[in-house]
Amino acid sequence: MRKFMMRISMILGCVSLLAMTLPGLTTIHGQVVRQMSVTIPFDFVVGNKMLPAGQYTVEPFHAAGGALWSRLLIRSVVESPSNWVVISSTIPIYTNATSGKGRLIFNRYDRDRYFLSQIWVSGNPTGRQVLKSRIEQKLTKNVPAHHVVSVVAQTR
Repeated sequence: MRKFMMRISMILGCVSLLAMTLPGLTTIHGQVVRQMSVTIPFDFVVGNKMLPAGQYTVEPFHAAGGALWSRLLIRSVVESPSNWVVISSTIPIYTNATSGKGRLIFNRYDRDRYFLSQIWVSGNPTGRQVLKSRIEQKLTKNVPAHHVVSVVAQTR
């Protein structure tokens, strides 16, 4: 019984060490990707939050039991918590053609209403589709046609 308890203790210690090591790191083709940096030249909406044009970082946001890159933190380079948003409503999407650069894809309605739609990390065939907010869903009923706008990101 004592040996069994020692083994359990050792396994729990290894799991704890692994849990402390993984947050903030995502491996893509042998490279560790912590975040992407992007300059967005227009005001845009993420979920139900309007964010101003500017420089942002996009990085994994880890919660207990969450898969890597399943939740995302978009944060303004200007240290203002009002310009941060955690996106938890995403689903994985796939492509056969990977790109050497990360990118954010926006849906544009009318002339100047941009909604974040997809996030792609460089060199990865898997991206994240941001689910449409209620605001965007209502807008698509009134203005069904939209344009797709891509903004290139730098991986750090």
